[in-house]
Amino acid sequence: MLTPLGRGAIASIVIEGPAAVEVVAHFFRGQSELPLNQVPCNRILFGRWKTASTSEELVVCRSDNNRIEIHCHGGHAAPQSILCSLQSLGCRVVPWKQLLKTSDTIAAEAITALTQCETERTAAILLQQHNGVLVQELQHILQQLQSGEQTQGLARLNALLETWDFGQHLTEPWQIVVTGAPNVGKSSLVNAVVGFRRSIVTSQAGTTRDLVAADTAINGWPIRLVDTAGLRPTANRVEKQGISLARQQIRTADLVLEVRDLTVASNLQPPDLIGQPEIPVITVWNKLDLVDVKENAISGVLTSAQTGLGIQNLIDNISQALVVAPPSLAAPVLFTSRQYHLVQQVVTCLLAQQMPLAVHQLTSLCR
Repeated sequence: MLTPLGRGAIASIVIEGPAAVEVVAHFFRGQSELPLNQVPCNRILFGRWKTASTSEELVVCRSDNNRIEIHCHGGHAAPQSILCSLQSLGCRVVPWKQLLKTSDTIAAEAITALTQCETERTAAILLQQHNGVLVQELQHILQQLQSGEQTQGLARLNALLETWDFGQHLTEPWQIVVTGAPNVGKSSLVNAVVGFRRSIVTSQAGTTRDLVAADTAINGWPIRLVDTAGLRPTANRVEKQGISLARQQIRTADLVLEVRDLTVASNLQPPDLIGQPEIPVITVWNKLDLVDVKENAISGVLTSAQTGLGIQNLIDNISQALVVAPPSLAAPVLFTSRQYHLVQQVVTCLLAQQMPLAVHQLTSLCR
């Protein structure tokens, strides 16, 4: 089965092997009177899948005599029933990766990565890697190394390494942690950004005790907003655990939204953000609807989670902070840790004047 498990309108199954037509014809009853092996290839046929206990509407398409596609109702019951009936005639169910013969080649890795994409924009970039953009860049670098242009090749390898931070997020969302003191509107802000009520919102400080995550996309980039407990001294054991989780999330975040309350005169920076300059931080001044303030009078982004004022500006700032200079669609990008570590090894070999080993490792990566 090529489609993922779970809810879906349609499930897709592929049967491959010398007896594919014979096995499918045993169960499939098409509206056409022609036997399945006499229907022209790539013709879509509507009919029913009949067994002793079920009769399921579906469509069938024969690619050739060794490969047939079945597209049936989605979910779990319908496709599993078809797979079981196929097994009863000797078919063997295999994982889709085995069917596509995926391996440690860049094209195969791209196929796997494409199944994990959450947005059209990231999928388009990975599709270019599958089509050869990354391999062509590696081959060009290999030619430079073999031609004695070591400096130029090393520069291009280092440029590739710089794409890794972006490339790993083509399949994994950027983690954005929303932090600040209690009752500054963190949960309301998360709800406003994702467009629906994900976090519980009350006027009582300390409502959020656990991590609450919400997945969405901003400008085509997949992100995960993590709503955390308000940072403050407390004797409450449960709240302390929530604050501890918040601190852990801050240390591993790709971006932190530090939310402050415009209606409070004193807004000191949470101690958890002090001394961590490596973490990008956007200061968000919330509750703009309750005060009269000029935008240029305060450093940060002004918002009102209640009315939506400034939310689009915040979203634009988030996109800019995460991806300062988005690569072009045709740019080569490292998108797996295997690729990243192999390129690192090639660079290390070049710096150590181990040219033959560098060429060998780069050759293995160019597959």
